[in-house]
Amino acid sequence: MFFHLSKGFGFLVEPANLLGIMVLASALAAIARWRRLRVVSLSMSAAIVVVFGILPGASWIATPLESRFPAHPALPGDVAGIIALGGTERVEPSATWGQPTLSDPAPIVALLTLARRYPDAKLVFSGGLRSHQDAELSEATVARDFVNEIGTNHGAILYEARSRNTVENAVLTRDLVQPKSGEKWILVTQAISMPRAVGAFRKVGWDVIPYPAGYHTSANRGIPVSFDLLGGLRLASISLHEWVGLIVYRVMGYTDQLFPE
Repeated sequence: MFFHLSKGFGFLVEPANLLGIMVLASALAAIARWRRLRVVSLSMSAAIVVVFGILPGASWIATPLESRFPAHPALPGDVAGIIALGGTERVEPSATWGQPTLSDPAPIVALLTLARRYPDAKLVFSGGLRSHQDAELSEATVARDFVNEIGTNHGAILYEARSRNTVENAVLTRDLVQPKSGEKWILVTQAISMPRAVGAFRKVGWDVIPYPAGYHTSANRGIPVSFDLLGGLRLASISLHEWVGLIVYRVMGYTDQLFPE
């Protein structure tokens, strides 16, 4: 139930969807001659375009998430395991074209890089969102095929292919590897998703070491004019999803902190 509710609510808070709704509302208001509704919807549409298409509004809300944990954390000399979370695997295009497609390979690359540094560590990939076209194809399938295609063929990776969100990532991965008290585990995921992931893993009693891999923002500060509406809307959607997720996870008791650090 929580999974489906989160998906529905996420659709409503996406700026791109709101922009589409406002444009449609203004058109209908013009036809029906509802002047007040037309003014409000056009004003909201213009505000979304200015904030996310001209001003770097998306970067403003994404940067605190991506900078919450260091990009180059201090790592111990020995770790028990390394976990990479799904989220960048594009299951529908992968099913359509028959080849692994990722929006960002950085988390998988980081997992393989850390595997060379810690050859005795257990390696886990956790991600179970599935394609509507092919129920057998999941994020884990895409990740495994990608690893094999780049020539690594790392058979030591355990693939957890049932989790559909970060809470399930934490619970099902814990149940799969059964970490022992005192063991050190590294958690790899995109930087923007790391605060929520760390909170979820800590809640199930797993104090992982955050290792962000993959960023959306740059070090550029100030108020640059970008004129990149599509890029701004996309980043705003991802960022708002994470902020709303942090709030919902805290309210539902899936984390102990609103903004884990």
